[in-house]
Amino acid sequence: MISGLAFVPPADVAQSFEELSDYLPDRLQPVLDYVEDNYIGRINRRGVRRTATFEIGLWNMYDCVVTDYARVKNLCASMWLIC
Repeated sequence: MISGLAFVPPADVAQSFEELSDYLPDRLQPVLDYVEDNYIGRINRRGVRRTATFEIGLWNMYDCVVTDYARVKNLCASMWLIC
């Protein structure tokens, strides 16, 4: 389910992550912490999300799917898939 966040509109990723976090079992908390730190941005004490290591625009595929654009960001890999 976490990988499904790549296909959520970028503006809704943080909210979707919060909803998903409430649904998943506690034993997945280390995974959720990792995803939040690196891909979403953890909420600080003031309630503001920190900048993630990898910004949502780098890994989110929503716009590519909607516009039917190549889903592979690596041009060499996408050329290989065409052949």
